[in-house]
Amino acid sequence: MRQIPWICLSAICFLQISLSGCVDSVRTSPKLTFGEVQLRRMMKDRPPMHRYESADGAMKTVTKSDTIWKWAVRRLSGERLGQVIHWNPEEPDKPKAYCADHRYPSGNRKGFIRVRKKYLIGKLKGRPIPFEALWFFLVFELNNIEGAARFHRVYEQALEGGVSRTSWITRNTMIEYNALCKTVAFYNDVWAPWAAKNGFRTNPKLWRTTLPDTYGKWIKLYTDKNGYPWDTWGHYYDTQMAPYLRRLDAARKSDIDEESRS
Repeated sequence: MRQIPWICLSAICFLQISLSGCVDSVRTSPKLTFGEVQLRRMMKDRPPMHRYESADGAMKTVTKSDTIWKWAVRRLSGERLGQVIHWNPEEPDKPKAYCADHRYPSGNRKGFIRVRKKYLIGKLKGRPIPFEALWFFLVFELNNIEGAARFHRVYEQALEGGVSRTSWITRNTMIEYNALCKTVAFYNDVWAPWAAKNGFRTNPKLWRTTLPDTYGKWIKLYTDKNGYPWDTWGHYYDTQMAPYLRRLDAARKSDIDEESRS
């Protein structure tokens, strides 16, 4: 995910996040235990995520009884995706402007989420990513990874030569926009109530609460061809997809020439 402005994306907007079970105690099950292990590992690797300062100056710790903890555990446990999600402590391999990313599960390939330790650009360069921002990046990527089936469908169609560069960018960013809509809903339904209850001064702007209500309006905010989505989706198409399609086309032409000579 990009630091500023924000990245990420569906024609169907403001889908309501299912909060079933969020206020109930987390039942112990193999998958939920897995999710809790992943969240604890992330908090160990990214310490600011575990503690926050309340409005009265007191330092508090996020615990298993917090609704944000329960929500994250259930998502990491695969409640929505249907497959567990791993925490990966490595740094994202995206451009420096992006603070988080994910790899969706496919076949025997494990799905995971990564979030940077520090900001790499701008006025905050070199500073550790703070409590609320770490949670924002985690929540967004947990919502974004739920688009796994749609991401993979676009990818497979592109491998067959059925997706142009423009369509590749549009279809993938629509999935990310949908994830951002879900993240705004999470803020309104889970994070803001939790913050009010625990005396935490939250930053609504961080959570993109002024997100445009349609994909079309949102994507028009991005005009720098050196930035999102061209430096990610466009770059991948140019460096990975297009060369593959050229090789595929050359192989097909070679087969046709071979058949015509036989």
